[in-house]
Amino acid sequence: MLLLFLFASLAGAARAQTLLFPDFAATPGLSLNAAQVVNGAVLLAQNQQDRSGSVFTTSQYAIGGFSAAFEFRISSPGGTNDGTAAGADGLAFVIQRAGATALGGSGEGMGYGARGGTPGIANSIAVEFDTFQNSWDPNSNHLGIDANGSLTSLATANIATAFDSGAKWSVWVDYNGSVLEIRASTDGVRPTLATLSRTMDIASTIGGTSAYLGFTAGTGSAFGTHEVLSFAFSDTYLSGGIAAVPEPSTYALLALGLGLVSVRLWRRRRS
Repeated sequence: MLLLFLFASLAGAARAQTLLFPDFAATPGLSLNAAQVVNGAVLLAQNQQDRSGSVFTTSQYAIGGFSAAFEFRISSPGGTNDGTAAGADGLAFVIQRAGATALGGSGEGMGYGARGGTPGIANSIAVEFDTFQNSWDPNSNHLGIDANGSLTSLATANIATAFDSGAKWSVWVDYNGSVLEIRASTDGVRPTLATLSRTMDIASTIGGTSAYLGFTAGTGSAFGTHEVLSFAFSDTYLSGGIAAVPEPSTYALLALGLGLVSVRLWRRRRS
């Protein structure tokens, strides 16, 4: 069913720009900035103090309406306790026009916002998965929507399950041109209702209709291992979202299927 869903979605949006990384064993078209690939995952920040890292596409993608899905894991929390638990600081999905090598500050900056002498990422929006309570945060485990490198979120949602429990989180980000919706779960099933949503004009916020796509993370006096496991993106909004990111073996079948469709379409045009 997953293969058929993705096949129909991508074939139906033949002219859409798409990205599909079932894992990161190979990283064509990506810039890793103080990050590395370990066991097929992008390790943005390891469980050490004062680290930050990012990964971004080397090309820009249209963001007028889109759907994205990705998986991440934050594990091995330690260091300073914020009154609730040890571990920090969090991970963010970022859409930005600053460049493929953009990287914000460590600690509370999560690789996205400012810290010390390092500025935040301008001309951007971010979906943050924050695991440490700073003075401006609602609590120590929340989802937020940020803009232009500011860590004061435009909207937040408190999440009961700790992001840094070591569980694999599945996330869906969908934008229909006016409303940004985020869904998150640990069972791999896309929730019917959005976990967090906000009406916004992304193009006006970031100063353009195309952007670099990627992820950032950071640690401070508290820390944790921050990994991105998979990523899929379509610059066409899909009302039901992207079902999930397929496993590598499924991806090979999907690529073969799309190739056969391309051949059939070419033959029809020739005839």
